[in-house]
Amino acid sequence: MRDGHHSDDGGSFLNALPSDFVPSIDDIRIANKFIDNLRDASLQSELEPLDEDIIEQLRCPLAKEVELTNPDHQLSVDIFLSITTAAEKTYNSIRTAILRRYPESEVLTYHKVKGLVHQLSGVTPVYCDMCINLCIGFTGPFAELDICPYCGEFRYEPDEESGSSQKKAKASKPCKQFCTIPIGPQLQALWQFHKGAQSMDYRKTCTEHILKELDENEGIKILPYADFFDGSEYLKKVLNGNVGDSDVFLVQSIDGAQLYRYDKSECWIYIWVILDHSPDTRYKKHAVLPGGFIPGVLTVLLWLRSLPLLRCAA
Repeated sequence: MRDGHHSDDGGSFLNALPSDFVPSIDDIRIANKFIDNLRDASLQSELEPLDEDIIEQLRCPLAKEVELTNPDHQLSVDIFLSITTAAEKTYNSIRTAILRRYPESEVLTYHKVKGLVHQLSGVTPVYCDMCINLCIGFTGPFAELDICPYCGEFRYEPDEESGSSQKKAKASKPCKQFCTIPIGPQLQALWQFHKGAQSMDYRKTCTEHILKELDENEGIKILPYADFFDGSEYLKKVLNGNVGDSDVFLVQSIDGAQLYRYDKSECWIYIWVILDHSPDTRYKKHAVLPGGFIPGVLTVLLWLRSLPLLRCAA
């Protein structure tokens, strides 16, 4: 991911169609609108707007190492992470029991420890409305719709007073949502710890060794190929200045999941693998970053997969 501008190759798929192209098939017309939206992607986009806190975090990341020096705060994080599949009530019950025994303890409330975990990990979920029947996500060209164009279901739950769900209101509750997790804050969080920053330095260090080897051997590769950065295409981009030390190389993996044995369940899950880590680290559970969880609509998943990358490059 290039910070500051779109790479020549990375944005080529957005420019594949002529500017005067007018599709006559609905699916192509909708896909073309998604592409147009991607062209205009930025942190300040009105389409799928980010919270101000996330924008501030992306623009002004912490410039110092994050440390948990308060043992009660560390205990709070340990408890939170150990009961991730339990309800909020479980954490509150444990906290109440600790405070009953140790009233002076500074064990954090559920919402405070959740915010601390977000800060430490960069995992900040972003929710988007979708059709209750999984037809579409209300994003891209569908962002302003209040009714699904395919099944006719309302986007929002009926208002208790009027019984109407047709009009979009600020306090309206969507019938269904899905979750994506921006990649930018997660990458920034890796640099907040010495161990994470050291691991992210692997590609840069190996690239320097490879370039030194080529320089000493008149451009001939002597050592065996060990990783993707031994390839000529990568090295050309480094020498041309298209790849810098602060860039991050990502691989996305998408797969569908059936959550219930006897019930149809179309859920798409995608993750990010960071190639800047060494091969013996990048595929391990703790090094793989979550991307999103989207029921049913793969087209929307692909759109929202591309959106955060282009936002970071804008």
